[in-house]
Amino acid sequence: MVSTMHKNTDDAVIQYDRIPDKKGRKIAGYLLLVPLLVGIIVLVSAITVGGEIGAVLRLVIISLALFIVVALPFGIILFFKKIYAPGAIFDERSGPDGIGVPDEIRGWNWAAAFLSIYWGIYFNVWLVFLSFIPIVNYFVWLWFGFKGNEMAWRAQGWPSVSEFKRVQNKWRPWGILVAGLGIAVILIGIINSVFYDDNNGYYSDVQSNRDNQERALGSVIEKTFSIEEKNGTAEALLYIEKERIAFESRPDYAFILDAVGYIIKKDYEKMDQMFQKAVGASDGYVDYRKVAALIRTSQREGLFPWDISGYAIKYLEKHIDDYPDDIVGYIDLSRIFIRDTKEPQKALGYMKIIENADVSGLDPDDQSEYYWALCRSYMDTAQIKIAYGHCLYEAENFPSHSSINNLGVINEQLGNLQEALESYDKARKLLPSSELYQKNYDRIISKLDGREDY
Repeated sequence: MVSTMHKNTDDAVIQYDRIPDKKGRKIAGYLLLVPLLVGIIVLVSAITVGGEIGAVLRLVIISLALFIVVALPFGIILFFKKIYAPGAIFDERSGPDGIGVPDEIRGWNWAAAFLSIYWGIYFNVWLVFLSFIPIVNYFVWLWFGFKGNEMAWRAQGWPSVSEFKRVQNKWRPWGILVAGLGIAVILIGIINSVFYDDNNGYYSDVQSNRDNQERALGSVIEKTFSIEEKNGTAEALLYIEKERIAFESRPDYAFILDAVGYIIKKDYEKMDQMFQKAVGASDGYVDYRKVAALIRTSQREGLFPWDISGYAIKYLEKHIDDYPDDIVGYIDLSRIFIRDTKEPQKALGYMKIIENADVSGLDPDDQSEYYWALCRSYMDTAQIKIAYGHCLYEAENFPSHSSINNLGVINEQLGNLQEALESYDKARKLLPSSELYQKNYDRIISKLDGREDY
């Protein structure tokens, strides 16, 4: 039994006895123990029962667990709730049949406003369940804040105004705390939203500027190669020197232009030094893969000798050392060994590392290159049967004149001449300008003409 001592208006000492609410504890037990016991029984059943029934039982367990988590605060409140002992004398103005509400208790109630559901259950103010009604719940807290004291005064009997205030004041700090936390969360959300929008715009602008700069760099490099081809080395170098000024804010790009100049001069050691400086100054925005791609772009244009492939290989090998999970790095490296240096065995070595990788998240062009590299690396190392699976998959899922022609080569080597003819025919129709595809087609026609079953 808990006793509390207070003075009435005549300064006489009044003792109020408060005892645990047996009804509240019983409800708390139902809220917590019954779902827990049922959950244990269902859990045991779910472990022993499989199939669809087991799946349903597991869903029941999850539902019960969620219910217990939600019911826990209510159960705790009801378990520790106390009521006045039988025989207590109440102020005649309090309770459902009270004759009025004293002016002294009117005013704002922090707990009623911000702990509405818990406060209401504790003080038998059942209107708090309006909080569960959509839209209405936006206004209930305000109503309870202004009228909560009056509701609590009328919901049950109170020995005195001072006792009522004492009990309500115990809840007050918790209501203020929750209100403060709520306001803090709202302010943080508003600030974060404002700054996020600004930063998003800022980062978009930065990325846009970076993309624009990269496109501008690409245009300068492309034009440099064009000038070299048409007007010679001297004019190309003058053009680089003039355009370099525009990239002074990006030293990594300036170094790349210097490297392009040395490519034109065919001074590949200094080209290498400039690329190293570019990577060092790039803060991660220019990586070894981009450097290797730049070298190979110059090679594909036919402007510079293929012997600088070694530098591209070196940069890509460094790249996959730094990023061993970058599938595209392995593809790029294998492509050089297949197309440029004619070292399919090395290509196969790198492709075997990623042969079983999940490439579904890659760009479709990179997926196509992945299967092309597997097809060619096995085909060029005379492992035709393994190559066939990769070539067939590429031709069916990423059809192109190249993939279809490769499938024709595989079928020809396997002796499937009719299938090879069909592939070569498709390839030459997709790229009529290709002399190679036409020769492949003519060759199969000749072979088939010499067969009796054709």
